[in-house]
Amino acid sequence: MNKLLIITALLLLVVIMTGKHLEQNREAERTLKAQLLQLPNNTGKSADDVRTLRIEKADTAWTYRLKNGNWHYPANENAFALNERIKSFLKEIVESYGTVVATHPSPQFGFEENPLTVHLADSTGTWKQTVQIGASLPGEDTREAYMKIPQSDTIYHIHADPVRGMAWERLANHPPFIDHKVLPSALARRAIKKVVFANTAYPIQALERVEIETDKDKKTPAEGPTYEWYATQSNKRRQVVNGSVYAYLSFLGRLKYEALSDPSKMSQTNTYLVLIDDQDTADTLEVGLGQKSHIDLKHKTTGHLYTITPSKANLLFPSPALLDTLPNPSPYQIAEPTGPFSLASP
Repeated sequence: MNKLLIITALLLLVVIMTGKHLEQNREAERTLKAQLLQLPNNTGKSADDVRTLRIEKADTAWTYRLKNGNWHYPANENAFALNERIKSFLKEIVESYGTVVATHPSPQFGFEENPLTVHLADSTGTWKQTVQIGASLPGEDTREAYMKIPQSDTIYHIHADPVRGMAWERLANHPPFIDHKVLPSALARRAIKKVVFANTAYPIQALERVEIETDKDKKTPAEGPTYEWYATQSNKRRQVVNGSVYAYLSFLGRLKYEALSDPSKMSQTNTYLVLIDDQDTADTLEVGLGQKSHIDLKHKTTGHLYTITPSKANLLFPSPALLDTLPNPSPYQIAEPTGPFSLASP
């Protein structure tokens, strides 16, 4: 009888201890899920630490590298990438916080088949991080997603959704984050004050902005300077329509190329236009020989060789008529429309 009581007491003790252990585990899990956490290996790191970015999806991969303060895509003639977009993408992966939602895989989290995998490395390669991005949470304005690191089954609900940013102004059949502008945003130029046209049959030799004096008593400081634009034609200067010049300059600012090519393949023509900004920084665009399908255009400052369509190339050298009142819509708007996906400069 005493032996039976001892066994019963021991069994009861085991049940009590097991119950406490399970409750402790549940409490620990509840505590873990209530904490705001960064992904493992991200603590103390920021987007500014990243120097190499590789994005993989199924059998496709894109690698970007930071060089001289700008992001580039080496696989395509070292094309410029959109610096701010990549930085935002990295911040959402490296610096964002979230909560643990599960410690085992489940289809609802989006990691079962070909999750987006992101590899990051710093300048020395001593810090490396790999993150898998699963499903985005539903909702048009929801910017949250599930993420995990490959060597763990712990799944985080992160308060950011990097995948949504990848689609911003991305052209079909091109990698994400590529800056397709002939004058890339990374150059951070100021307003253009002069354009010089050289070695061409085009009648205009230059366009130049001139500040004119105004009655200071009738003008507030917030209004800023007043300008007029002049064209040099046959070595004589004449005033042209400001709005038409600004439409032309806006066209140059949002002008997109069709493809990048090996710069050594362009035959030198010495036909070019030079764009000079308010800080006297010059960008030289050399126009190559024309083809039916495309025109070569070399950015001599960056060394990139672009191809653009003939319709866009025809507008690089505006005719005297285009420096007068423009039709609506203007040829510039037709050739390179503005809009939410135009890569237009502000």
